[in-house]
Amino acid sequence: MKRIISSLISCAFVCCFNLMAQNETITLKDGTLIKGYISKQDFTKGKAEISFSEITMNVKVSDVLNEVSVKRDYDELSEAWKVWAAENNKLINENGKKYLRMASMVIPGYNRNDYVILERGTKSMKCFTISDGVIERQVSDIYCIQKTERNLTLLTDIDDIIKTDDKSITGVILEQYPGIQVKIWDKNDGNIHIVNYNEIRSIGKAPYNPDYSIWEQSPYLDRLITENGTGEEGLIIENGLSGDVNLVFATPDGKGEMTRQYAYKDIKGIRKSINKNYKPLYDIILSEGESRINRDSTINFATIKEYQYMGPFNLYYLESKEDSAAVTVNTKNIVIETNTSDISDVYVFNGTKRTATLTENKEQMELYTYTYADLFQSDIDVKKTITINGTTKLEFTVPDYGEYFVYLRNLNKCWFFKCCDPVMKEFITANVFPSKLNSAFENIAQLDGFQLLSYTTEEYGYPKEMGNMKMTCYGNAEPRNKVLEILSTIPKNLLKIDHRDANDKVTRYYLEKGNNGNALLMQTFIGHGGNDLCVWLFTGASYEYYQNFIQQVREDLDK
Repeated sequence: MKRIISSLISCAFVCCFNLMAQNETITLKDGTLIKGYISKQDFTKGKAEISFSEITMNVKVSDVLNEVSVKRDYDELSEAWKVWAAENNKLINENGKKYLRMASMVIPGYNRNDYVILERGTKSMKCFTISDGVIERQVSDIYCIQKTERNLTLLTDIDDIIKTDDKSITGVILEQYPGIQVKIWDKNDGNIHIVNYNEIRSIGKAPYNPDYSIWEQSPYLDRLITENGTGEEGLIIENGLSGDVNLVFATPDGKGEMTRQYAYKDIKGIRKSINKNYKPLYDIILSEGESRINRDSTINFATIKEYQYMGPFNLYYLESKEDSAAVTVNTKNIVIETNTSDISDVYVFNGTKRTATLTENKEQMELYTYTYADLFQSDIDVKKTITINGTTKLEFTVPDYGEYFVYLRNLNKCWFFKCCDPVMKEFITANVFPSKLNSAFENIAQLDGFQLLSYTTEEYGYPKEMGNMKMTCYGNAEPRNKVLEILSTIPKNLLKIDHRDANDKVTRYYLEKGNNGNALLMQTFIGHGGNDLCVWLFTGASYEYYQNFIQQVREDLDK
């Protein structure tokens, strides 16, 4: 990305802290590193309350009122702590049992019993925890607030807007140095702008995706604290730096909003909380001409041929080889996403099997067919939208299970798919044997925001001998701890590889043996920060084949 530098003049404006929302890393002036968000600001006392999921804190020895060292049993630790302790060589082995030495400390205004002391000096110590908590600091103690870049596939988010006397920049505030400068990524030109505080007229918010309300796209909601108490939930959509009206606050009005203006002198503080209605939506990246149905399978345009039929309309038929290879779905609610341009006049209709004698070989065959009458008699409504990433999305509901054509009249092309009763559909791992890995996979796939994808092993770069494969992914590492908790339920003897790299990315392989030679292999990639989180499940190969595959992976990792 290009960088555009403005002059480096600072001014104080603490209220814009509220605009930083998700995936924050807050650095304090004493070097403390916090992953979380500012959940409360008290303007009367100049204090900030920070809710966190991970913190590395520098503590003065003189501030520690009490410290007790404890040994925590490995089996009682959370999965996140188990992984961290193993990877950082912090486990203690005594009499065949494993422990993690932790500290319970009393510090003025802040007590915890799950710290690990990373460094200890005569005047200060560095403490670490990956358990949720809240810490209070002076606003003036904050050095920098950082946010990760927007995932390119994210469909729902909040745009930050910075206005100066001569320009307006819309995008994502990546860094704030209070009273000094703001670094913002411009979504329109891809540049990164550094803007000084004294140049800013206002900082605001707007919905990133015009197809969804701001209430569906904001991970957090605000409450204003005034002399009358704490108000209702809403969002600060603009912080102004001039005039009597300094702040614009919006509250929900259906999917719209009602706004009210406030002067900063009337505001005592701000509270921020997680928006329970926010569920991030993700687009999929498709190559030109690629299409997917319900994000489970690739769907290709069918080969359709014309057949002269003794009736008012000619028949168009699907070649029999494409009938047997048709994509199958197990729900009547259909979504086709495609990177195909100029789509209009979409018709969805049931495929009718008719007996036809092909002119090439005079052979009579049962074929799926349609006529132009089928197009115009169909009453299946299709909703077409184009995402902000340019993907065309077609959504519709079929009335019954069966076979369907999706005809694109202006392109004279069509897709063909089969909709089957889910009770009859064969899943690659269903009822093969009671499977711990399959249960863990399904529990992860059902977490909010995970997308269930379907590729063949060869499409994803694995040998075809790996058998069948399904996978589920999340666009970043936000649910990392939830996934690790689910993985902790898998018996330890099934874990064959547990690898963590220098960037805290975790790769694991699990192998499970069933009856009659059946086997399941599960691979997990657990990223960190903006990295994806993916789980793959394989079946169809022998236990011995998967053992050999894992051994090869182990050798590659050891190189």
